[in-house]
Amino acid sequence: MSMLDRKGMSQDKRFRYALILAIITGIVVGIGTGLLRGILDTSLFLLLVGYLVAYVIRRYGRGVQTRFSVLGIIVTLCAIFLSDVVASYGLMAIFNIQSYSLVIQFIFYSDGNQWLWIATRVLSLFIAYTYSRVI
Repeated sequence: MSMLDRKGMSQDKRFRYALILAIITGIVVGIGTGLLRGILDTSLFLLLVGYLVAYVIRRYGRGVQTRFSVLGIIVTLCAIFLSDVVASYGLMAIFNIQSYSLVIQFIFYSDGNQWLWIATRVLSLFIAYTYSRVI
């Protein structure tokens, strides 16, 4: 029973617990928002990605160290990338490496007029960093 007692866990164990749950949340929310963005075509769902990943890390990790915030940024960044792939190329594209390279090419070779595209991603990463740890 002590395995599920989060209050009795050390900070390292809570970090590993938060890591596993954050990765699972990032995959599920990334795919889910990618499907929603495929239907509604808005990037505002990415703010939800940052908040949900941060909520899971804060709720189950309960850490005050910076590594919890860095974990939030990394998982949110991967979830946003996964969401971009699913929104652009569909659900089955997550198994095709070509779709990931095309999304990367789109990021680097697009024109600089996509300020809203950049702003939503940066704001989502900021939300993940800010809300991932207990302060």
